[in-house]
Amino acid sequence: MAAGMTLTAGGDISTQDLNSSSFSRKGTVGNGGAMTLTAGGEIKAIKNEFNNEFPVFSSFSVSQTGNSGQGGDVTLAAKNEITDLYILTLSSSSKSGDVQISSFGDLLIKNTKIITSRQLIINNPLTQQEITLDVSGVGQSGNVSINSKGNLTFNNTRIESDTRSSNPAGNVNITSPGIVTFNNNSKITSNTSSQGKAGSIQIDAKELNLTDASEISASTTADGKAGDITLNTPTLTVSNGAKIFAPLQAKVMAVKSPLMHPIKLILVSVFKTFFLFFS
Repeated sequence: MAAGMTLTAGGDISTQDLNSSSFSRKGTVGNGGAMTLTAGGEIKAIKNEFNNEFPVFSSFSVSQTGNSGQGGDVTLAAKNEITDLYILTLSSSSKSGDVQISSFGDLLIKNTKIITSRQLIINNPLTQQEITLDVSGVGQSGNVSINSKGNLTFNNTRIESDTRSSNPAGNVNITSPGIVTFNNNSKITSNTSSQGKAGSIQIDAKELNLTDASEISASTTADGKAGDITLNTPTLTVSNGAKIFAPLQAKVMAVKSPLMHPIKLILVSVFKTFFLFFS
């Protein structure tokens, strides 16, 4: 089992790669370690000076031929900004860890990827050669939960919790008492390309805005059921090529406000690609 790690700062946290993982070519491996970062300021990355890539926060449990434990949970709490991160929590034969993000006020999540299911490339610690592991075909995706105490903005950010196995994809829950905005090609996907069910996506907000080719998707390309999308907001604005996509057999619900006023749906730039299905 990998050891967990906790970082706490009254101001900003600036970091490069963080890894708390278990790996073996054969045999059984333990759980990935939990990772918790709490900042009184921002959580931001220090890019690799050689390849300009964003640092990776990874907690995985992977065995190429044996059984694995669970991926470790990743928990981030920041005052108002999380920037330039690549968060991976994976398991080759068990459940990937969950990702939980919270803020102490308005929150901007920018240039960030949150992945709980995918193909994984790691370096062999003995030979330093790359090993490619397709962990999305067996293990179960983790859940993603993001809670802001103020407005919440996703800028060029991707949340991916898919399945390529009989296990379900992870769920994505986003909560804000204010305005939630997806811009600059931000995406949430919880899809299935196998027998497992796509995960559910739920957003609770006073106002929800999607723009600049951003996307919310819970779809299927195989036997697995598409996921449900629940948008609990009185006002939904979709513009500039943004889309909310799910097959017709999925449930896509725009829920009324707590005062039971009908949802206000605003469509802008309707000549660009846009899919919205209500069942």
